[in-house]
Order: sequence, then C-alpha cells, then structure tokens
Amino acid sequence: MHIAHLRTYFPADIYVRYQRKLGRDVLFFCGSDTHGTPITVKAEEQGTTPERIAKQYHEHFRQIFPRLGIFFDNYGSTNDPVNHHRTRAIAMNLIENGYIYQKDVTLPHCPSCDRFLPDRYMEGTCPHCGTDARGDECDQGCGVYLEPGEILNPRCTICGTTAEYKETSHQFLKLTAFESFLKEFLERLGGTENARNYAKGWLKGGLKDWNITRNLDWGIPFPGSKDLTFYVWFDAPIGYIGSTEEWAERTGGDWEHYWKGPGRLIHFIGGDIVYHHCLFWPSMLKGAGYSVPDAVVASGMVKVEGHNFSKAGAMYSGSRTSTLRRVWTLTRSVITLLATRVTQETLTLAGKPTRPSSTRNSWAFWGTSYTGASSSRTGTMVRYPRVSSSPR
Repeated sequence: MHIAHLRTYFPADIYVRYQRKLGRDVLFFCGSDTHGTPITVKAEEQGTTPERIAKQYHEHFRQIFPRLGIFFDNYGSTNDPVNHHRTRAIAMNLIENGYIYQKDVTLPHCPSCDRFLPDRYMEGTCPHCGTDARGDECDQGCGVYLEPGEILNPRCTICGTTAEYKETSHQFLKLTAFESFLKEFLERLGGTENARNYAKGWLKGGLKDWNITRNLDWGIPFPGSKDLTFYVWFDAPIGYIGSTEEWAERTGGDWEHYWKGPGRLIHFIGGDIVYHHCLFWPSMLKGAGYSVPDAVVASGMVKVEGHNFSKAGAMYSGSRTSTLRRVWTLTRSVITLLATRVTQETLTLAGKPTRPSSTRNSWAFWGTSYTGASSSRTGTMVRYPRVSSSPR
C-alpha cells in the first residue's frame, strides 16, 4: 500500500464517521482481491504459490488498516468459499438469462513458456494511445481497459519472447445487450462527475462484449471448464456481496436487503477502475437480478513527474535523499487534498441521497483500490431509518 491509496480509503472512512454522527446504523466493509495475474506473476517471481502470496497480502491488509484508524465490520477475501459460491451463482443466473456465451478467439501465446499470456503476463503497445502498456490496461497512458488480444506487439513479461497467436475458446458477457440500460443508469447515477463522464465517453464510443475468462489455474473455475477461470474483474466485485454475506452469517443480518432489496449502494473507488464499476459491474448485477449502485465516488490519480503513482513502476530517480524529499512533498500534497476536496465531495454526497424513494430507505457503499500484488476493496454500507427532517 502507498500514500496515493489514501485518496480512496479516507473518503469512505469520513463518510462512515459522518453517518454515525447523524445517528445512523453504519456497516463498513472491505476485502482482499486475491485472484488474477498480479498474484500469479508475483508468486512465480518469488518461487512460491499464488495462495501463499494471497494470504500474505491479505494478512498485511488486515493489520495495516487498524493502524490507520480504519475499522471494518467485515474484512473478507475473494478466495473465501462464500465468494466462490456467489460468483458461480451469479454466473449461472447470467447463463440462464442468455447473457454469457462461448466464442472462439485468437490470443497471444508464448512459444518459450508454452502458455497463453493473460493480462500481466504480457506487455506491448496500447492500440489507443501508443504508450507502453500491460496486457489488460494502459496504466501509464490513456488508462483504457484492454481486452485479451487487443494489445499491439505483445511480448511475454516472464521471458521476453515475442508472442505468437493461437486459437482458443473463451466465455463472454453480452455487454452490448445492456447499452440502453447503461445509458439510463449513468444519467441517474450519483457520485462524482469524473466517474459518470468517463463511462459515458466509452458508452458513446460503442460497447463490445466482454471476455470474462482467462487461461489460468489460480482463480474461481468457470462452471463446466477444466482450463478456464473467471477474469479477476468478474469475481472481485462479487466479493462485495460475499463480504456482506459473511457479515450476515456472523451477525444474523440481512445481506439481501442491500443486494436484492431496498438498500442503497454507493462505491468509493480509484479513478483507474471506473470502466469496471460503471459499465461491467452494473451490467452483471442487472443481468443476474441484483440491485445496482446508486452512486460511484471515483478519486483522481496522484501523479509524480507525469506518471501515475504506483508500486508497479519506478517513479523516482536520483539520490535516496531526493527521493524521500519527493515522497514527503507528495505526502503533504495528498494530506492537503484529503482535507479539502475529498472531504467536501464526501460530505456533499452524505448530505444528499442520490435516489430519494419511499421504498429505498437505506444506503450501502462500496469501492476498490489496487494495493500491491493483491488488491484491497474499500466500501461502506449504511443503513438508517428514514427521518424526514434529516439532512439531504
């Protein structure tokens, strides 16, 4: 975890504290995203197993949040059995409703490693802006999500070999079927303008069906397949529901109140994952018969010398003293930002329900932010009795 992540976690924490000051019952959730290629690549680098890496980072997150003064009602993991079950259940709902189908595709394959190259296993050139990019995202350029096989000039990140192309079969979510729904959804979505506008821009450019599987051993297996697991951004947001279910099992609470009932859902997320939370995630929920978010609060990106602040790449050059000076300068800037703009955005949202309704009388809040080889989701869930005189 680095200083820039506070841009996501602190607003959610501020929101929880504000709601409690109003006397409302607040549930605050978080969890570790333990699947996907960031975990498997790190495991190969360290000569260990993905499960060991996932547990290592999961425990790290569990310990560090209390030290920051952030306490959750439940801290889960996407590798918990409850999330495996919920992911399969949602996938089966989507299959039964005709929103998931199989398709033959031609994808990058490393002849030296003799395997397909999903996501972080390859690097190349972004087809949209020409910047060097990793397999699933142009993280230092235009920030675009990249579909498997879309990146140009792919090469294996493990051995450096130029990739060849081989045919295989994958499972796709029929994202194009949700275009009309998403237009309406984004018009009424609360939260920050950067989230809505970014998603609207992609929607205007035309949607493509979404590849939701990967050639990986680590992850949640796709039902009926021996070779495919779910793409991390399919099962990771479902972990929001899984963590709520874990809380419900422990306390006797009602998780369906939020995810299938009148509860309100608000996500606090990093600015680099708007695409996933404003397009993919609501489509999954809608297609499977669950409630969709009422608002998305997306942070901006903290930059150092023109680059996004990240553990994934080298940000600094020069002496250790100059590096520490730059980090301290950045830290002061982030703290100042958190004390002004973030607080203003969060309290504005807190005082103004995004979807007033006599039947939706409680709030729930969620979000995601990458941290390290594994990632950690942040979110708040707020439930309160309707009081006509309460601040809006």
